[in-house]
Amino acid sequence: MEMRELLTQAAFDGDVAELARLLDNGANIDAEARNSNPLHAAIENGKASCVRLLIERGADVERPAPGYASPLAHAVDISVDGTIQSGGNPGEEPTEIIVLLLSAGAMVEPGLTVARRYQSAKLIQLLTARSSARS
Repeated sequence: MEMRELLTQAAFDGDVAELARLLDNGANIDAEARNSNPLHAAIENGKASCVRLLIERGADVERPAPGYASPLAHAVDISVDGTIQSGGNPGEEPTEIIVLLLSAGAMVEPGLTVARRYQSAKLIQLLTARSSARS
């Protein structure tokens, strides 16, 4: 496997140690592999520790992946859809990854668009509050 594929797989698996090792050895943090990149792979599988490491190491928090306008839009989609699929209730959507991305300066609008599409009051409120705070 190529280094970029190993990096994306480590992010998807939540293997922080391997992710750090690959980055320390020069892996391109934003490299595309398997129709994704490491940040989107970590978001897809809900691996907040990997998202945190990637952000700390300089991952592009606006880099799109196929099907997603931005990592924040992807995180909102995964948060709501995962809650629905696991039988959760509105208001139970996890926000850790969303907050990490917002704290790193991710643009709010793509995530807000997804939250509105799902009619997620919790995430709409979170994202609107962040948007207002930046104004």
